Amino acid sequence: GRAVAHVGRARGFRVRVYMSASTPSASQERIRAEGAEVVLVNGTYDDAVARARDDGGVIISDTAWPGYEEVPQLIMAGYTHICDEAEKQWTARPDAVFVQAGVGALAGAVVSWFCHRYGDEKPRLTIVEVCRAGVPAGRTAGVSPARRRDGGGTAAERAARLPSIMSGLDCDEPSSLAVPVLQQGADDFVTVNDDQARDAMVRLAAAGINSGPSGAAGYAGVIARRPVGTVLVINTEGA
Repeated sequence: GRAVAHVGRARGFRVRVYMSASTPSASQERIRAEGAEVVLVNGTYDDAVARARDDGGVIISDTAWPGYEEVPQLIMAGYTHICDEAEKQWTARPDAVFVQAGVGALAGAVVSWFCHRYGDEKPRLTIVEVCRAGVPAGRTAGVSPARRRDGGGTAAERAARLPSIMSGLDCDEPSSLAVPVLQQGADDFVTVNDDQARDAMVRLAAAGINSGPSGAAGYAGVIARRPVGTVLVINTEGA
């Protein structure tokens, strides 16, 4: 949202960014500071996407659905630059990579990059999902073992779940482009709850890294799984 707002201001376009009302206020203000209108939606990330789809403007989203895939594919390609930059800084390939799911676009981009770059020698790729009140939110529905077991529950059951503080990852509908990539390339899935995200934020802050809850989710997954060796964690949200 902030990137779209920034480019919109530079190019003279009017930008509206739809966000869940539970999104941290600091994130909202950074987008407003770029000159965009922030539209808060009562509900989850999915609800915000649904409202944006009905806006009537040009949609810039990393959530893909049948008939809307070109722009999300370009955004996913952009995400792979994170891996390019990380590779320039490490001295040896990591043994494990933890990346948060959300709708799966970032996770799919990271999985694609490592599979393409390292093939059978790739590190173990773990996807971190949000767990609300003991039930995975289901962003990668049909991909992770947890999602295959319960299918995300009924619409009423999903609606009854309390929102997570990891609002940027609190999604039930996966990106159509991400699902096949994660099915083929991801090695493991782990769910984390709000308390685990808070703990990860505290630990990161102690190390001098100010992270928001969605950004800290990947590290929360590391704390939960305690992998051996060198671990790459991608933090997507500052505090």
